[in-house]
Amino acid sequence: MSGITVLAHGLFDGIHPGHVQHLRAASRMGTRLVVSVTTDAQAAEIGRRPEFSEGERLAMLRALECVSEAMLSPTLSAEGSLQAVRPTIYVKGPDYADQALDPTGRISEEIAAAKAVGAVFVATTGPTMSSTYARWRRRGVIDDDAHSLFETIRSRTSMQEMAEAVGKIESARVVVFGDPIIDEYVPCKVTGRSTKDPCIAVREEGDARFDFGGAYMCAEHARQLCPGVLYSAGTADGYSHDVPCYKKRRYIDEDFQQVLFSVSEPDGGSIFSEKSPEDVRLEEFDAVIVADYGHGQLCRQRRARIERDAKWLGTMVQANSANLGEPRYLRYAHNRHPEFVCQDRREVALCMAPDMMVSENWPAIYANGFREAVVTLGHRGSLHIIEGDTHEMPTLGEKVVDRTGAGDAYFVTAALFSWACEGTNPWLSGLAGLVAGGLHCEVHGNSRPIRRSDLVRRMRAVLMHKGG
Repeated sequence: MSGITVLAHGLFDGIHPGHVQHLRAASRMGTRLVVSVTTDAQAAEIGRRPEFSEGERLAMLRALECVSEAMLSPTLSAEGSLQAVRPTIYVKGPDYADQALDPTGRISEEIAAAKAVGAVFVATTGPTMSSTYARWRRRGVIDDDAHSLFETIRSRTSMQEMAEAVGKIESARVVVFGDPIIDEYVPCKVTGRSTKDPCIAVREEGDARFDFGGAYMCAEHARQLCPGVLYSAGTADGYSHDVPCYKKRRYIDEDFQQVLFSVSEPDGGSIFSEKSPEDVRLEEFDAVIVADYGHGQLCRQRRARIERDAKWLGTMVQANSANLGEPRYLRYAHNRHPEFVCQDRREVALCMAPDMMVSENWPAIYANGFREAVVTLGHRGSLHIIEGDTHEMPTLGEKVVDRTGAGDAYFVTAALFSWACEGTNPWLSGLAGLVAGGLHCEVHGNSRPIRRSDLVRRMRAVLMHKGG
């Protein structure tokens, strides 16, 4: 084994027992182990902020006897380090042993780069641990109850099932119907309480920011997983490519980044729609997703056609100013029950008698025909209901910047995974929704959709982790 150089590459954010076992196994494959480390700037390119700086991560690796050399990687992927070191062996952890289980596709590119410099790819064996999951445990993002639940999820689903679901979603044809919304954010300073009226006084500070939200953003979230997504909207009494939008103007306290109050405008702008709901041939789509915010664009006739012709239907219905009289969760249950339905707890409360608003009664609400249902509970997580059984799911986010749109991200992501699993794996669709909602809470409003790579990485962190 004389003169055999082994290269390992990664972020190595907080050395844990899984890292040590992996690096010791790698060092036994050759005479010299070189570890290349992703820099802080490279991590920022993909939206990651390491807990430890690049210098601290290098110091931790150099303290291990099995590591001959630790270096900063010239590139985000291992390609630059492979070119610089030109090792005999390129090694990754046991979770990369099966390339088919890496939905990001990056490991295939790195293996190709290794072959280009004459290196052999080898995956170590042994238990897997996730740095991300370990960090969540340290920070209290995942408490003991949540950890116990995720242990259950790991026993009920697998990386193989996740990879298959991601692949199936990627090739699907999906149409999203629903109301577009324009979100306007007006930065303010609170100057005090008005001396004449019982209200706070504010002063506008700087320019307002605009985002497109509602069903339009649901379609954008879906496109990150499924390029074949069509978004369709129409006016209440007809169709034009420029569809009017409700505008929700939110006045934001700049000091605390909290919404002080909001004002809605029924005709606050317009958005482009590719096709009218009437022109969409529903039989050509694998799944139909409806985000109905009660602004009247999805009239009874359109809803009836969707119920009748959709191969698979997932719905989220909310009660806003234009929504009148009908139990919201039943608006798409006249001719058939949707395969997946998602409601916020407060929306359910608008339809239920007070004595029904306890979690023990919610399965009864959805028991008659709904295959899979979710009641979102805000910062408390969600209830996932399948065939009458209730599964409590915690929140899963590292920080909360803004909750606007988090429920939409949860809904459309969980719906896509529910379709891919044909309603047989609520654990996987529930996990996907929780991760998506948590990711969306980390950005301001609907400034961007959730990234596919972030979603897959965090789902992997939960499913691959072994240990406390």
